[in-house]
Amino acid sequence: MNEKFRNLKVVPRPGTIYENAMDNAGGMLVLTARNYPDLYQEAVHFYCIQAMWFLLHIPVSEMREDNGLYMRVMEYLRGLRRFILTDKYMPLKYKRDLLVFACLPAKKVKTLHKK
Repeated sequence: MNEKFRNLKVVPRPGTIYENAMDNAGGMLVLTARNYPDLYQEAVHFYCIQAMWFLLHIPVSEMREDNGLYMRVMEYLRGLRRFILTDKYMPLKYKRDLLVFACLPAKKVKTLHKK
């Protein structure tokens, strides 16, 4: 189990659909790590897919250093590069997109994605 999730608390809060989706994924990751450690890899996979959805849909104006959720998602994705590469359930297209998000600023990725 990842030690940084051992003491996290799941606290629902009102927010945008994007914030709620990431809160859901993070909460599921915490609960899985605590209660079902054998399913932790699947929980990380789910979090990665939610993170990709979040980063593709969050408005560019919200991609700022003062946006705590955005920064946490980016930081966590950057730490998951090895997992993304070795995840046997993740399609190659998703791996590519997540690795690009993890390595480049998301604003740049969204600009490239639109073209």
